[in-house]
Amino acid sequence: MKWKHPFDNPRNPNQQNLMSNEQDSSPKSVAEAEQQIKEKELAAKTALLARIENDFCYHAPKGDQVDRYQLIRQKALGLARVMVENCPISRELSVALTHLDNAVMAANSAIARNEK
Repeated sequence: MKWKHPFDNPRNPNQQNLMSNEQDSSPKSVAEAEQQIKEKELAAKTALLARIENDFCYHAPKGDQVDRYQLIRQKALGLARVMVENCPISRELSVALTHLDNAVMAANSAIARNEK
């Protein structure tokens, strides 16, 4: 069973996990242990930089992506209407609509960022 570092990118299957239950060579000194930590931190930052390069660039729609974006938005609009029609105007309703909007954005980002 491997432990995943918070900066691991599950979208990149070639990326190595930074820690695991597998035995690593134990450091022989404090300096060696500190060096291993620095190397792991550098690997984590390198992986994070690679991920944000993908996250913060333009992803032109490909294939049927536009149709799927529209389907997600259409279904979310239907749910938003149900919520407005059945819930009192309130802070909670506003929060629910904001979360729904965020869910649509995240779903569309999943399509845009993870399909080649």
